[in-house]
Amino acid sequence: MIKKVDIISGFLGAGKTRFIKKLINDDFYEDKIVIIENEFGEVNIDSSILKKSKAVIKEITAGCICCEITGYFKEALMELNKNYEFECIIIEPTGIAKLSEIIKTFKDEDLKALCSINNVITIVDCLKFDMYMNNFRRFYIDQIKYAQLIVLSRIQLADKNTVNHVKNEIIKINSNAEILDCIWDKTNLKDKINSTYMLQNFPMSKIALKNIKSGIGKVSTKKVNESFQSFTLKLNRKISPDELSSKFKFIASSKNFGTILRAKGIVQLLNGQYGQFDFSLNEYNIEKIDYNEENIISFIGVNINKKELEYFFK
Repeated sequence: MIKKVDIISGFLGAGKTRFIKKLINDDFYEDKIVIIENEFGEVNIDSSILKKSKAVIKEITAGCICCEITGYFKEALMELNKNYEFECIIIEPTGIAKLSEIIKTFKDEDLKALCSINNVITIVDCLKFDMYMNNFRRFYIDQIKYAQLIVLSRIQLADKNTVNHVKNEIIKINSNAEILDCIWDKTNLKDKINSTYMLQNFPMSKIALKNIKSGIGKVSTKKVNESFQSFTLKLNRKISPDELSSKFKFIASSKNFGTILRAKGIVQLLNGQYGQFDFSLNEYNIEKIDYNEENIISFIGVNINKKELEYFFK
């Protein structure tokens, strides 16, 4: 049986994992699912969070799906198909993946016999739209251009003019895409998406493949890891939420560490509990989770100064 594939993309810190968790909690997926988590770095923090969903999780941390590890991606799909019973695959690529290249991998004859693209969704952060467009335009446009559905995140923190501006700019890039502009926590995503957006009747994946083949909207083939770097730090001590917050505020205001676009991790707090945190360009949050392994902080950015970060968190 041909498996359905949902690709849920989005730039660094957009909220992909949170969106997948919400879809699962709202019973959007009635079939048995597996999740392929691709993190650009040595460890995958998000997989620890998604494992609570009881879905089968397959991690790929060797690099980015869309460039040099396509072979690993194919092997992962083959392995899942051999060892598990499922009807749907959710792919969460790293935030710096090019959606066009991910879609392109499904032209592989072996993959055609195994699965086909069902939904292509991109999460867009309303608050960081202009900044990412100005600084990482080719990645950002690619993720918007090849999506069926654009889901706006952090809409509850943005004013109406900002939301309208983002929606208008998205339409200029991809006039065919539907735009979901609701507050997720107050919405049942299964009811909202199924009643409002006819994704099954919108063959964006075929349009995207046609565009890629003809060269329309062609993007640079420069590999992701030539632009971005990742660094994983193991923290050998307990730390308070206030100290973490203070450190990331300093990182955001300093040039000593390089340009840190995204950091996330799981750390042990002073009271012995563990906290899972996210940092993305001045935005920081932390929540308590059940965990009992080592403290890990993963950074993604440009020109990362690893020695400065190690000393700073020592």
